[in-house]
Amino acid sequence: MVVGVFVVGQLLEGYVLVPRLVGEKIGLHPVAVIFAVLAGGYLFGFLGILLALPAASVILVVLRYLSERYRQSELYTESGPDDPALTEVDVTVTTDKGSVETTTVMARPDDKGADTPT
Repeated sequence: MVVGVFVVGQLLEGYVLVPRLVGEKIGLHPVAVIFAVLAGGYLFGFLGILLALPAASVILVVLRYLSERYRQSELYTESGPDDPALTEVDVTVTTDKGSVETTTVMARPDDKGADTPT
């Protein structure tokens, strides 16, 4: 009975409480905490288990920094060329019962007969 309570307590601590508490403190998702510890242990043994969370938090900070730098760069902020496959055209459709004007219809400019909407 004592061994069962001890095992259940250790499992709850190792797989539920520690990932949630430690993950909140360093900003990692609980699944990421478990994955980091398991990967560190598999790759580097006991030392990997000890260094897995600090390494994961450093990697997270570096990725957040690089993502923020990218979002502030010209690659992200400059507008690119218009879509070459689409263009705007004004169309008036005339029938026996009258005419209807549309403001814009998307058409392909490279197609033969680009004057006709697709």
